[in-house]
Amino acid sequence: GAEPSQTDFLLIPGISYSSLPSYVVGGRARPYFLYAELRGSPSTLGSDSSFLQIRAQGERIFDLGPLWTLRLRAEIGASRVADFSRLPVSQRFFAGGERSVRGFALNELSPKDETGANIGGENLAAGSIELTRALPRNFGVAAFYDIGNAFDSFADPQFEYSVGLGVRYNVAVASFGVDVAQALSESGRSPRVHLFISTQF
Repeated sequence: GAEPSQTDFLLIPGISYSSLPSYVVGGRARPYFLYAELRGSPSTLGSDSSFLQIRAQGERIFDLGPLWTLRLRAEIGASRVADFSRLPVSQRFFAGGERSVRGFALNELSPKDETGANIGGENLAAGSIELTRALPRNFGVAAFYDIGNAFDSFADPQFEYSVGLGVRYNVAVASFGVDVAQALSESGRSPRVHLFISTQF
């Protein structure tokens, strides 16, 4: 097949929505976050291939008691493109890394070409379940399960998944930490260390 173009679009119009953190607008902590984006460009505006893309992210935090919280995170993306082989790599979907599927390197997960190189996918789906227990002095420990991948067809996403443990330190508007994640969907992999940074909603 044709090699993917390395050039980028001259113009990519789009529209997005994002919920504001509660500390920006005042009020008590908001236990959710939402972000959605719709973008695209016809070839008449200078793109290599006409396309339309939607991406949505969401997080929800549940208080399970004075010391326990449950964090759910999900992300989904979908593309409609006239000729995917001409869609620049920078506009394709990839998964893996700190805010995706831990246990895999950043952008490691996607369809591959005949040489084994990641070339990106038309679609994306990823999610995480994380249970955190608060400790004294603003510290905490977390256990998590991640799943997801970038792929070309929702009929065959070939999800990768991992589990891990992390340490958290919480300040007024953010949480910082270190995670150690082990990929379970591929044997023979060593654990990976990831940095964790999250705003408080």
